[in-house]
Amino acid sequence: MSVRKPTMVKPGSIDNKDRFQSAAEFAASTEKTQPTESKGDLVRENWDTSVDTKRKIKMLVANSRMFKNKREFLEQCVRDGLEKYKDK
Repeated sequence: MSVRKPTMVKPGSIDNKDRFQSAAEFAASTEKTQPTESKGDLVRENWDTSVDTKRKIKMLVANSRMFKNKREFLEQCVRDGLEKYKDK
C-alpha cells in the first residue's frame, strides 16, 4: 500500500489572470442556447398520499370504464374540485 504525498503548488506557477481571461473569452464565444419548447400544457406534479389511498385509487381506476389511467382520473378530480370551489 503506497501513500502518495500531496504535491504543493508553488506560488506563481498558475497565473489566475490567464485562467480568468480564457474563461471570459470562452463565455463570450459560446452561443446562447434557446429554451426548448414545452410539451403543451403538460405540467408534472407530485404529492404524497397514504398507501391506502394510493391503493384505492389504483383499484378504482382499474375497475372503471370512464378512465383509461390514473392520470385521467386525477385530472377529472381536480377539474371537479375547481368547479366546486370556484365560487367560494
